[in-house]
Amino acid sequence: MRMVLESVGHPPSVPRRSHVLALLSVAAFLAACAADDAPPGECEVSGRYLPLRPGLSWTYRVSDSAGVTEKTQTVGALEDVGGTKAGTMAYRLTTVKAGGTVVSWQEDRGDSVRRHKELDMAGGSQTTELYEPSRLRLDESAAHLVAGASWMESYSEIVTDATMVTTTTAKTEQWRIEIAEETVIVPAGTFCALRVARTSATASGGGSDKAFWFVRGLGKVKEVGTNQTEELISVTGN
Repeated sequence: MRMVLESVGHPPSVPRRSHVLALLSVAAFLAACAADDAPPGECEVSGRYLPLRPGLSWTYRVSDSAGVTEKTQTVGALEDVGGTKAGTMAYRLTTVKAGGTVVSWQEDRGDSVRRHKELDMAGGSQTTELYEPSRLRLDESAAHLVAGASWMESYSEIVTDATMVTTTTAKTEQWRIEIAEETVIVPAGTFCALRVARTSATASGGGSDKAFWFVRGLGKVKEVGTNQTEELISVTGN
């Protein structure tokens, strides 16, 4: 059960505008409930947790110590990543946020989505990041959708700055499925979501912790990191 502010036909399970009033009363009831887990039978059983198709676009409310802004991520064409990644086909995703624009190339392998390259034009300089062999965005294999599942991913992050200086950093990410079906409320509505936790680390001791909420047929609806929260406002697609 879900409510999205903008709906243009995808995914099929997103309600039409004529259903909004009925959903509002249900969402209000759920917001008053103390339980964290979704009621039995409320979760979608089909559809990808991270669908990628050209034209699909998510808009998020971003809250951090600097205030509240918005960011939009849009799926572009499926194309060859090129360079040292020539032959790898990936979707070009463009993210526009308060600090600037980031373009990334993400490969859909059917049971997972993996990042290969990122062009970061946010801030005062431009950097290019390559991930070898790749960096996991989400694993949708059956074994990694069960509550309690935990696994490790390793990759190298190769960053080239505007002066063409390149730095390579070995990184690891510990992934955990915390809850398979959890009710989550964001500006776009109330959803039954998969809650995933990720702990990133480097050999030097740096790292970060994040939690993500993904909904079948819709994608990421919430992300919580250090001093920053992203919540879905709307989704559109064609």
